[in-house]
Amino acid sequence: MSSSKENEALYKKEYITADEIPESPIVDKLIKKQFKFSFSVSFIVLFITFLIPVLNEFAPGFMSTIVFGFELDYFLTAIAIYPFIWITSYLYIKKSNKMEQEELGQVLREKQQQETVEGGA
Repeated sequence: MSSSKENEALYKKEYITADEIPESPIVDKLIKKQFKFSFSVSFIVLFITFLIPVLNEFAPGFMSTIVFGFELDYFLTAIAIYPFIWITSYLYIKKSNKMEQEELGQVLREKQQQETVEGGA
């Protein structure tokens, strides 16, 4: 078990190494939540990426539509995919950080409650 001083030192550091992460159901829960979320985002990105050649094969008339001076298949493959990946990455990081902050808040609330109970006893 880690002491209170060791935990405080971990929270003050810029980063935490894998050896310093305490084994905790909260950490395990966070890892599982983030894994499920990353799998979902990856599935969406791969689905949309592979949808381009599928549409090119089965809807060539639609994919030859001119968009901003380019055929739609070229526009999606060469130009639009990059902002899509950037936006998806930004949203993923924002959501992932929010999950971490929620879990950290829960840990800190539990720690504060525990200290209050110990101080009142």
